[in-house]
Amino acid sequence: MIILQAGLDGSYRWQEPSIFAYAGVAAYEEDWKAAALKWQTILNLYGINRFRMREAMRFEGDFRQKKIEWGDDREAKREGMLNQLADVVIGAKLQPVGCAADTSLLSPGTRAAMVRDVLERVIRQLLEVIPAVAQLGLVCDREEDLAKEVMKWLNKLQLSEPTIYGRIAGVCYMNSHSVVILQAADMLAYLFREYAEQKERDPSIPINPLLDKMTRSQMVYRRI
Repeated sequence: MIILQAGLDGSYRWQEPSIFAYAGVAAYEEDWKAAALKWQTILNLYGINRFRMREAMRFEGDFRQKKIEWGDDREAKREGMLNQLADVVIGAKLQPVGCAADTSLLSPGTRAAMVRDVLERVIRQLLEVIPAVAQLGLVCDREEDLAKEVMKWLNKLQLSEPTIYGRIAGVCYMNSHSVVILQAADMLAYLFREYAEQKERDPSIPINPLLDKMTRSQMVYRRI
């Protein structure tokens, strides 16, 4: 059995425009091992115990102390660290994938149902491009409410689309604080969501250089 692992995470901010994004990175096991070691080495170099993109951008969490230590150079230091982490994604051949949606277009009701809508689209995107002989193993941030929604979807999929169901090897929910695959996914999800928000406000706005770098300049924004 050949399994391609995908680490996926969501990013949302309830403001106008209210955009929810789910994104991540996919790779084979050997590539993940190489990436995890390099990723953690960079965090250690900067004295960061855990990485969260939102905390990095707001200088919260582990980055709160860095705001003081780095002083006037804090923006440049953060930019340098983020670019090094992006280089890890590129160097280890991790493939980015993602989708963003206006929350008003998603399933009504619970937040978990909306998350599932976007996650389902991302999974289908991945299944379209990975080798037919490979199965997809999913690693998601630990969310009990999402897990229930995903299981409902998989149960329906087993009956309605057994071929697709058979290509999903499994879904694992892990703590993003200690799992590099999810920290990289968190970074991409934040960038996807931010870009979609900006595009909704101003379609002419250029892509964030960091997102452009991680997507190998192949990012295409399509409003469906």
